[in-house]
Amino acid sequence: MHVPASAHEGTPIYRAIVNISATLEIISNATTDALGQIQTETEQVSQIALENHLALDGLLAAQGVYVNERKQIQTDINQIWQASHLFHQISQDSQSWEKTRKP
Repeated sequence: MHVPASAHEGTPIYRAIVNISATLEIISNATTDALGQIQTETEQVSQIALENHLALDGLLAAQGVYVNERKQIQTDINQIWQASHLFHQISQDSQSWEKTRKP
């Protein structure tokens, strides 16, 4: 036998269920708002991190340093090779040292 809902409206258990339902709705709305704010902040922090990463890459590149695909920092290979070649020449011939010092 089906009893209409209006017959239960005055009972303590019905009022408790309504109160619990209303409280759950309030909690659900507050949780949704909080998660939305967290998502917005996460997106902002992610954007700032990307901008900082690009700025750092630019500063490092200006100094001949870069991050390779494996995320390792490397210096400009040409500069290192040129320096090692110069040191090799100097070690082979003492006159090379004098040549490098002349303007």
